Amino acid sequence: MNVEWNCYQSPLGPLVLVESPAGPLVVEYARRGGPTESDELMSRRFPGLRPMLGPCRATSGWLDAYFSGQPLAFPFPEYLARFVRVTPAAVAVWQAICQIPFGETGTYQALATATGLH
Repeated sequence: MNVEWNCYQSPLGPLVLVESPAGPLVVEYARRGGPTESDELMSRRFPGLRPMLGPCRATSGWLDAYFSGQPLAFPFPEYLARFVRVTPAAVAVWQAICQIPFGETGTYQALATATGLH
């Protein structure tokens, strides 16, 4: 399995990116002195998997567009289920989040109501 990682310097601080040939897998804040949450999850699912340092072009391009105020559409990545456990609740939340216009915010309560999870 071909998985790559890189560090992305964002306006919010350094982010760790992990990407498969199918697309982005992880965008998370870098942690000092230890593995990231995604490292732990992925190593449990795929023992021996060691992402290689690489450009993570798709993820970096999406973040570049997002931080420049020109976000690209990012539909739910169906391929994620090959890498992490994806629950129906997670899919419902993802779909609700995608309905929030760029530049606006929502609340956890609004997401819970929209998804019927609360």
